[in-house]
Amino acid sequence: MTAIKLAINGAHGRMGSLACASLASEPDFDVVAKLGRMDDLGHALAQHRPEVVLELTNAHAVRSNAQAIVESGCRAVVGASGLRDPDLDELRRLVQAHGASMLVVPNFSLSAALMLRFSELAARYLPHAEIIELHHAQKLDSPSATALATADAIAAARGMPETEAQSQELSTLPNARGANRRGVRIHSVRLPGLLAHQEVLLSGPAEWLTVRSDVLDRTAYAQGIMLACRAVMNLRGLHVGLAQLL
Repeated sequence: MTAIKLAINGAHGRMGSLACASLASEPDFDVVAKLGRMDDLGHALAQHRPEVVLELTNAHAVRSNAQAIVESGCRAVVGASGLRDPDLDELRRLVQAHGASMLVVPNFSLSAALMLRFSELAARYLPHAEIIELHHAQKLDSPSATALATADAIAAARGMPETEAQSQELSTLPNARGANRRGVRIHSVRLPGLLAHQEVLLSGPAEWLTVRSDVLDRTAYAQGIMLACRAVMNLRGLHVGLAQLL
């Protein structure tokens, strides 16, 4: 089997360092470039000619980096967090314009991907759901992209409309009931000592179900990174999340 030629952009950050260490021991990957902020991405891709670029910088850099990647003819796995719907719409237009392949992965945790799939299944039978997502204090975006994707999956599975009817609840403090995403409430917690956790509470008449994912160390993301880099070789267009790959 021919190894996949891979470039890692953002190789010197926490996720990039993890990716470099994890992929180095895998025989089906050949890491041909480890790039940082001082490197010219377009020039490096022309020089090393990877098949896949693992983009692990940040949401602010994704737009320009994604353009350089697709213009070079490479497939992209984008692991930057904090991308919102307008960002994804722009990436989708870029990918379509170049006939490219891109997999956007807000969360490389396999347990988080399974949690989303299990919640989607449960939502067909349990009509009420709320999400509690807990992350480290340095996380910049709230709610997390995983929480938003989970809410979207739940709403689609149970046939909820895009907007919810005006609630009769009375909140004594603003946003006491959390954010509302397509009728699914999301509560965000940011505290020192946490890493990445999400709990989905689903209920029906006289019963309830809890689905939870806990990432205790970033090494948990290694398997998801490898899954994404292998899968993008067989994808066309823009795809979001690991759940569809399971």
